[in-house]
Amino acid sequence: MKKVYFIIAAGGVGRRFGGLKQYASVGGDTLIELTLKNIVKHCEGICEIGAFVVASPASEIERISELCQRCVGDLVAVIKGGDTRAESVARAFSYLEQEIICSDGRVSNSSDENEYPEFEALVAVHDACRPFVGKAILERIFDGFSDGEIETKKKNVQELEEKRSADFVAPALPITDTIKKSSAGFRVLENGEFVVASKTAHTVPREEYFAVQTPQVMTYDVAKKIYSDFQINESVTDDSTMAERCGFRTSYVLGDRYNIKITKSEDLEFAEFIYSREC
Repeated sequence: MKKVYFIIAAGGVGRRFGGLKQYASVGGDTLIELTLKNIVKHCEGICEIGAFVVASPASEIERISELCQRCVGDLVAVIKGGDTRAESVARAFSYLEQEIICSDGRVSNSSDENEYPEFEALVAVHDACRPFVGKAILERIFDGFSDGEIETKKKNVQELEEKRSADFVAPALPITDTIKKSSAGFRVLENGEFVVASKTAHTVPREEYFAVQTPQVMTYDVAKKIYSDFQINESVTDDSTMAERCGFRTSYVLGDRYNIKITKSEDLEFAEFIYSREC
């Protein structure tokens, strides 16, 4: 059974939501609690959870720690996130590597880029406010990694490349709406008005586009590479973008329309509906 270390991105301050959405209630639980509970529930029989590292706003570490420990006990560590999601995830991975994995003496600190560490695991990055990850989506993601991928003996890069089915796997959904692109951008005003500069918008073929969800899963060595190379001023919205920039093969599996990310307060009504059906 594969061992998976989960990084939970919970460092946002909820500008679009109007407050810290990590504490918003769905089904009697806060979003951060519901997210952790569903991960633990649906990973059973699929993978072994090595640990959770949660990136939190600095001012909320104590409260988020209490909520997380209530769900998963000593499996969780809560650390200070960064100014962006990418920086928060990079900090969480650094903590995971230095304080959890390396402290067990299971990872080589070799600087040889052609050598994989003795310990191999999967690293999953998931949005704290995406509380409805299900068993089917996790099964599809982990099936994207071949059994030969996790090795306990050192192998060179070429030997491992021949065995790998993917470096990085993420869930995705086809887009069903008509997609427009505006060369001048657009604005949404407080009164709900959608402002697009005249004659700047055109339709693009939606069959060329898809929406990517989380959890996004990669091998330990891939995570080490993309977060070691991360520059704090980089503008990236998810981890698949970073993997692509580093030249790794990204693979996608079918996501789930109920695997929603809570972004605005009105999303909570739909979240309650999903909870009533799925939880």
